[in-house]
Amino acid sequence: MLHQSKDVRKELREAERAGFEVKEVRNGHTWGYVICCRCGDRDRIDCTPRNASTAAKRIREFVRKHTKAH
Repeated sequence: MLHQSKDVRKELREAERAGFEVKEVRNGHTWGYVICCRCGDRDRIDCTPRNASTAAKRIREFVRKHTKAH
């Protein structure tokens, strides 16, 4: 898993540690997905996000929301 943004890479590692699946797809603008293993909900990760820190924050929020909900 080698996303080009260090901020996004860091959050993807944290998501994996929290028990989420990180799936690299590389299809068009999509780099991959963070998938909640409990409910199957997923969040798309862009290859080249306009703002890497915002993309990292979105991953963090997705993980937090799904960790809290379950």
